[in-house]
Amino acid sequence: MRSARSWAWAAALAVVAGLEGCASSRLPPQSETAAAAISAPGQSQGPADTSLRVQIIYVIHGDGGYVWYDDAGVRHEADREALAQARGTAEKASAAEVFIFHQRPTRFLHIFPGSDGTLWQYRKGRLIRKLPYSRSREYDPSARSRDPSHGEEDLAVEAELFARFSALPAPRRCGASAVPGPVRIFCYFGHGIPVTGKVPYFRSRPDVAFSMAGFTRGLVRFGGPACPPAKPFALVVLSACHGGTPEATVALAPFADWILASPGELHLSYLDTRALARLAQDNPAPFEAGQAGVWGRAIAMESFARLEASVRTGVTISLYETEKAEAYLREHRGAWGGPTLFAEPTGYRDCGENADFGAGGEAAGAMVFYQPPRFGIDRNKSGHSGWECPVSEPRRAEAR
Repeated sequence: MRSARSWAWAAALAVVAGLEGCASSRLPPQSETAAAAISAPGQSQGPADTSLRVQIIYVIHGDGGYVWYDDAGVRHEADREALAQARGTAEKASAAEVFIFHQRPTRFLHIFPGSDGTLWQYRKGRLIRKLPYSRSREYDPSARSRDPSHGEEDLAVEAELFARFSALPAPRRCGASAVPGPVRIFCYFGHGIPVTGKVPYFRSRPDVAFSMAGFTRGLVRFGGPACPPAKPFALVVLSACHGGTPEATVALAPFADWILASPGELHLSYLDTRALARLAQDNPAPFEAGQAGVWGRAIAMESFARLEASVRTGVTISLYETEKAEAYLREHRGAWGGPTLFAEPTGYRDCGENADFGAGGEAAGAMVFYQPPRFGIDRNKSGHSGWECPVSEPRRAEAR
């Protein structure tokens, strides 16, 4: 993995300041498409386009503290860099339909109606729709009193737009006759997803929560329910802090064949999905669902090489083969469950440090890319199980 330095980003980030949450990184600007068709809701889409074999869905959370400064003092907005990455991927994905949802801050919409989200839709590399939308209508207090799920984000508005404009067959429902559907990939860029819905997630709407349960409801809205043995998504990418926990893996395993996440601190723009642009070319061979592990490994390798060359903190990226990983975690549930399960943790540690968890790693369904931090108590750590477990008290230096 060290040989990847030659093609990774060479600029080191010596100082990152003014950032809430996890660190971010810089992405090069992507070219703008010359023109966009601005479509109104309700437009008829006609018959499904059977020449498309794959759909890539991006949800980019931009309603948080995503401003950061590099070592030269230049200001960056990480969510916009993630948007540029997604658009650049979509422009080159000539065999795919790509939906990009950018969630923006809600400001004064209760007084002045407007939009706090933007949909970008690409088909075969061409931008066919740029549509502002209002996601805040989902949080109307009167609607919340009628439906307890209101008030917690579950991507309902985005999924409604996806269903309206998708050129491919609708997600299969359990019990429905088997109809060949597209290979679907779901990419989420944002802050770490809370374990419970008790934590505010949106800066401009502190009354709106988000949780892993809300995220999985969103996956059902986009891809349909989990109907064993079929799974709605070939690959789910979580570019967010602390996505590689046993709780998250078990929760998401029914919905995806593979999950790419970080058992550590990872800001939203660090996982680099631009490898999908190369894979989503006109040759249909790469779009067999069983190849999702190849796509995930390409993203993991390129993201790791980029991070390895540019940050001094620890880097951990895990690609989970969910069938194998879920079986391992259920077998070792006693080593990672307990009082912190289903509660917001105060800290994390490598699950391999827990008694009876085992070594984890590839035999457990986790392909791990790991670099220890250059400083701190883990600087001499040589490997990682692939998962991090919550702890009830902060780790101390003398523990090692």
